[in-house]
Amino acid sequence: MAIIIVSVVDGGGNSVGNGGETSSDRVTLKGIASRPAQQLRIIDGANLLTQTTSNSDGRWEALVRGLVAKRYIIQASSEDGQEVSEEWKVVKI
Repeated sequence: MAIIIVSVVDGGGNSVGNGGETSSDRVTLKGIASRPAQQLRIIDGANLLTQTTSNSDGRWEALVRGLVAKRYIIQASSEDGQEVSEEWKVVKI
């Protein structure tokens, strides 16, 4: 099983689709890890945005704060970098 980003919601509670825009300075990502209690890094390229750990069902949630006006290419990665999710693009306007 792979690491997957399932959804992204901005600080106002609005869904942000892949490639979507937000004026909020924070987003919450939800997803599924490849195993329970997996430590994950939420990244934008080489930049670490935050870290989280999946629960006993393998589901995870991560709050990313401090977004500035730019295009983010967000991925969830295993700590060792061997597993990486597909990209989820978010534009902070």
